[in-house]
Amino acid sequence: MDRIEYKKLTRPERSTGWQGGQTLVTLTAGACLLALVIALKNFLDVPTERLTMDLVMSICILGGLATSYPLVTRRRTDSVISHPGLWIVGIVTVTMAIIVLHAVGFPGLLS
Repeated sequence: MDRIEYKKLTRPERSTGWQGGQTLVTLTAGACLLALVIALKNFLDVPTERLTMDLVMSICILGGLATSYPLVTRRRTDSVISHPGLWIVGIVTVTMAIIVLHAVGFPGLLS
């Protein structure tokens, strides 16, 4: 019997633990994407052409974070990386960084 099978037998199964975290991470990514669209279009008046390109990149970044969470939590470890709060903070930080870079007009970001 290998180590993973032994852990499955000795530890109680937490079937809803990672699924609840996955739901929170996915909903946070969706809410941050919606907030990003509202902030860039209504408050910062980003042109539509630039907004489209930035939203495609933002969807890729936030979608990558949201879809990589279940891959990390499938491992049966109790590491800090599998905590959904860390992923939520990461998603919110990335969203805020994108908004701040647009507000400041970071050279090279806006063409």
